[in-house]
Amino acid sequence: MSEPFRVAVRYSGPDHCALAVVGELDMVTAAELRRVLQQAVATYPSTVVDLAGVSFCDCTGMSALLAASRRAKERGAALRLRSVPYAVARMLRLTHTRKAFCFEFGESGLPLPGDGATYGPPTSRPHSPSVVFR
Repeated sequence: MSEPFRVAVRYSGPDHCALAVVGELDMVTAAELRRVLQQAVATYPSTVVDLAGVSFCDCTGMSALLAASRRAKERGAALRLRSVPYAVARMLRLTHTRKAFCFEFGESGLPLPGDGATYGPPTSRPHSPSVVFR
């Protein structure tokens, strides 16, 4: 069983907001994610969304992320995704929407999805990256 959905503000300052998302991004939770992300990108010049705790993502979850990315670009703000898990990386690949986002390096120091990256299943090693490059 996955953790209950939640979006927590990890940090906010005058120019920056960092959010952590946990749980499943689906038709039940996408509206809440959309609301929080839209508010963040409308308020802060820079927003980082840590997705390490996301266990599932469907098209409505991806739609919420894409809407926030569009809104950020409209107002000249930055929206970056961090610690992208396999569930989200797979949706980015399947929907060909990877280029709609900017990515931060994960805790492992490995680059997150970029041109030419392919995705594999998550590894079970401790401290492994969220996205496996092959």
